[in-house]
Amino acid sequence: IPAPEILFYGERMAYGNIQAVLAVRFLEGYRSLDDIFSDPGEWNNQKLKEIIDSVATIVAQVHSSRLQHGCLYGKHIFVKVSEIGSPDVRLIDLEKMRIRLSRFSIAIHDLGALFRRAKWPRDAWSLFLQSYLSKAGLKSKEKRLYKALGEKIEKKRIK
Repeated sequence: IPAPEILFYGERMAYGNIQAVLAVRFLEGYRSLDDIFSDPGEWNNQKLKEIIDSVATIVAQVHSSRLQHGCLYGKHIFVKVSEIGSPDVRLIDLEKMRIRLSRFSIAIHDLGALFRRAKWPRDAWSLFLQSYLSKAGLKSKEKRLYKALGEKIEKKRIK
């Protein structure tokens, strides 16, 4: 899972509770997905598609490994965009990540959380779902995922 580089980790038991500290390297040159989509006019359509595709690829890889992020929000997805090459994606706040058996339930949970807080341009969510589904290796029942999340998109557009 692409995440920030760990510089230090330590834990101790205090008063019957585990206390832990984690220090990671600052993600120099990265911006949160929320920040990127706060001003979509800053990006041309091709670059936005590359960003969306790169994020969908990482999320699909995580889910294909039967891992649920647990709190997948745009502020927990960081992207470094360059003029050449694919955008580099890093995930943060992995402490709630869990192994799950059903990729479908993983997708419903994580993508539902991502969508509920997304402040993306209208077409970005549809592009994300298309890219995600093509990479996630989901079977026929997962077409329900696209339909269910697609209906949420339409409801959000109407509001």
